[in-house]
Amino acid sequence: MLLLRRATLVKAHTTTQVIAFSVSARLISARSSCSASRAWVATQCSASYQQRTSFAGRLPSLRISPSRQHPQQQQQQQQRGARAMASASRKLELEVVDIENPKEYNFILGHAHFIKTVEDIYEALVQSSTALKFGIAFNEASLGYEAMPGRKVRFDGNSEELIELAKVNAMALGAGHTFIVFLDGGFPVNCLNAVKSVTEVCRIHCATSNPTSVVLGKTSDEAVGILGVIDGVRPLEFENDDDKKKRHEFLRMIGYKR
Repeated sequence: MLLLRRATLVKAHTTTQVIAFSVSARLISARSSCSASRAWVATQCSASYQQRTSFAGRLPSLRISPSRQHPQQQQQQQQRGARAMASASRKLELEVVDIENPKEYNFILGHAHFIKTVEDIYEALVQSSTALKFGIAFNEASLGYEAMPGRKVRFDGNSEELIELAKVNAMALGAGHTFIVFLDGGFPVNCLNAVKSVTEVCRIHCATSNPTSVVLGKTSDEAVGILGVIDGVRPLEFENDDDKKKRHEFLRMIGYKR
């Protein structure tokens, strides 16, 4: 029995040595393979670098400039650079223009596009109320062409006084694609949604009869846009119960509430 146990231990020890030797041999083989791979990669990189430097060295003799290899791309890059430099050198000037409205008519100031804005706003206003008097002016923004020069102030309406008032203010603002509508015999609340629904209308800046100042942004004498409006004056305090009562009665007096 004792001899059997010793034989078993000797066999196990021998098996362990064989396994350890096999593992060591595999590790040595793997290390050799990695070393060979590194050497191969280094050789390839060196060859590629030598090819690139050799070609670059031949460029002068071939009369080929790296910057001329892709003329279209170079031109696009130059154009982008020129636009970026021009944009960086441009300055934005602010100007404030007061709306001329001596009789405190209600008016709508907005932004639209396309030359038929005037005709479509006219139709929207007429359909809102047959008693409404109004004048419209709209600033074109495009250069046009020889047969039809652009940059005109278009106008229309059914009241000569309001048309003239709209024309004067549109020209004073000078902002492209801006329209202004002066109203009499009605209020913006009667027709504002109709004006908003006109397909050319992009936005409404204000609808009011208050003293109004328009803040303009100018990148040049030829390029002007509306940045915002100052409508009336700032509030002084919160309303009280008496103020609420007066406003409640006023809305019923003018017929907007029952």
